[in-house]
Amino acid sequence: MFVNMKKITEEGHERYYKIMLFLNLFGETLVIKEYGNTANKAPTRVLEKAFQFWSDGEKEAKKTIKKRMANGYHIAFDSKRKP
Repeated sequence: MFVNMKKITEEGHERYYKIMLFLNLFGETLVIKEYGNTANKAPTRVLEKAFQFWSDGEKEAKKTIKKRMANGYHIAFDSKRKP
């Protein structure tokens, strides 16, 4: 699962938030959150969290998406959505 979210701030800056969900080599579900300003080359922050079960990681990702949307982000790309 890969979701890319964006928003434009009141100052006119474009912000992004990426959420990635996949299995690592140890069979754990890994949730990676990356966010920052599109004007910068490097992300502001990258957070990683491992879960034992896929469903737990999926809940974390959905919770983050819901929270970001409440803060003004919109989904620019979702790997699960059909075109």
